[in-house]
Amino acid sequence: MAADELNPPLGTTTPEIFLDNVKRADRLVNGPAGTVDDRGGEPLDTWRQMMAKNDEVRQNIIPLSKQYMTLAAAQADIANIPEGSTTYVRSPDDNALAIEYMNVAGTLQSTGRKMISQEYVDALKKLINVSSDNNLTFFNDVDDATVTVQDDFGDMHLAGMPGSVRDRLKTLQANKAPAILRLTDAENAAYASVDEYGDFYLPGMTESIQRMLRKNKTDVDRLRKRGMILDARDCGLNVKTGEDSQRALQRGYDWLSGNGGGKLYTPPGYFKLAKPVNPRSGVALLGAGVGVTNFLPFGYLAAFTYQGAETYIENIQFTDFTIDGENQQLHPVNGYIPDIKGIYLQYYRNTIFDRIKIQNTGATGLGVDMPDNVSIMRVVTENCGRLGQVGSLGASGIGLGTGYLASEPIYIGQTVNKGNKNYGIFFEPQRGVGVARDTIAIGNVCEYNHAGMADCGIDGLIAIGNNLRFNEYGFKGSPGTNGAGNPGNRGILKGNHINGNTKHGIYLYTDKGLAIEGEYNYSGNRIADNELDGIHVEYAHTSAKLLNSKFADNDIYRNGRHGLNFVSGNLVNVDIMDNRLWNNGRTEVGDAIAGAADMVKCGITGNKIRDTQDTATQRYPVNLSGALTDTDISFNHCVGNAQNTLNLTGTQTRVTTINNPGIA
Repeated sequence: MAADELNPPLGTTTPEIFLDNVKRADRLVNGPAGTVDDRGGEPLDTWRQMMAKNDEVRQNIIPLSKQYMTLAAAQADIANIPEGSTTYVRSPDDNALAIEYMNVAGTLQSTGRKMISQEYVDALKKLINVSSDNNLTFFNDVDDATVTVQDDFGDMHLAGMPGSVRDRLKTLQANKAPAILRLTDAENAAYASVDEYGDFYLPGMTESIQRMLRKNKTDVDRLRKRGMILDARDCGLNVKTGEDSQRALQRGYDWLSGNGGGKLYTPPGYFKLAKPVNPRSGVALLGAGVGVTNFLPFGYLAAFTYQGAETYIENIQFTDFTIDGENQQLHPVNGYIPDIKGIYLQYYRNTIFDRIKIQNTGATGLGVDMPDNVSIMRVVTENCGRLGQVGSLGASGIGLGTGYLASEPIYIGQTVNKGNKNYGIFFEPQRGVGVARDTIAIGNVCEYNHAGMADCGIDGLIAIGNNLRFNEYGFKGSPGTNGAGNPGNRGILKGNHINGNTKHGIYLYTDKGLAIEGEYNYSGNRIADNELDGIHVEYAHTSAKLLNSKFADNDIYRNGRHGLNFVSGNLVNVDIMDNRLWNNGRTEVGDAIAGAADMVKCGITGNKIRDTQDTATQRYPVNLSGALTDTDISFNHCVGNAQNTLNLTGTQTRVTTINNPGIA
């Protein structure tokens, strides 16, 4: 809007100008001492300001003891002007009669005060007049024309306006909104207004519609850049025909990747995949729910594949869908290959797998190698590895290959893994570069697999609070299906339920002639009702060693054969302590602690070894045939066992057996 439209020229007669003049006159007459700008922006003194100035003039028109014609003359006579005193010098122009100066340390400095001239006083008299009966006060402009009049009731009257300003204001409807157009209904209720900038307002809105739309556009643009959502149907995905969906999904991945990333949404349906879709960095794949959005790979390849050759894919996500590999087949030449997976990634970081189900795949369901900062949560795998045999590469529910970095953080929680060929979950080294620390598995359920969970040689696995039941083995430490690992290094297996497995609860095996660094902590587990041994350690190579590990505070009971069975190998600095072992040997002759392995600098101490049955099935508390050196078997409470004695038949060197209550 142009400036002259906002401030029309003098003489314009519009309600707005009239109202503005009325308000200005009211502030001039009734307002506090000060100034009020006229329509041109020039300040006008209010009535009280003019009265204050008049009083100041009256106070300052006093006889002067000494006056000077010029500042130089006054400075020359400084000796006769006491310091801190003031004097007046005649003004060089007509703006004032004299200018006040103060003696400051011998120098005259202007105080800013001036003695007004008679001309100024006369000019003030022209502006304000009072009627002869003192009832009316007239305010004039510089041309001596009356502008406003104040009557004896205090009401203001404007020139050319009938009635007082107060009376005229009563006829106006108050409207404080910044509107130049106000739309009302038949009852004069406002339903819309337009301000001086053309912005449109509606009742209840704190901002104009234009401003809200501009803000919304800004917000939408920001959301689009941060999290764009693309429906795969916009990329050609057909939810009805059952045609191959790979091209449409790949087109969606590629488009989002090229536009800053985002989310690729796949609606409900069944989508065949003749070849793998390649994920892209910064793109999340979202389905409509498990069992609602279904991907159906066929042939001998995975549904989703990325093999980065040491180049990481980053910031990706897989959520809310099912992969069903029932149509996957063996390779026409090589037969079973580990590539027949559900999701197959290598070198991936900042990745989330959440609320997905993978079933019936030919090889591993979720086979992902070389992770970095990865979360796998609420994933279900079932009947994966169906085209392989026990011992085939992969062929598991969740398989994690590691070993490229020294630290490869990965968290697995709340997953359910049932009926998979090899393992429910397994961890194995695939590179000799890093040591693959920082793997955590908490709160998972692994049932009806060859082994529920397996550590095949990574470093520092933390497995806590998992249910490892009804498998062949609950927990397995072995070199893995690729034979690359050295199992049992610096892990923690704690607080797990390892029950009802058809062979051993915990099975530690290697055929390599290596000294396993160990430092493993098997503690606080409930190991019960397994058909053979609760814990079975079999290091088959004659030079294999289990070092620096601890079996502590476990409840080991009602297993079919032995509680702990150290079948072979060499144990060095291993402690079996503070465990509770009872009622083992339910289906075969079994002992609480048995074995033929040699032990050096080991301890079997503080255990509670009991049989509470009417007919005891747990034979010996401790039955060891291996050579024992510098080993302590003391302070074990041994009662109720079928043959309640320590049966140590191997060579003994510096072996102590002190204070084992109940031992015959």
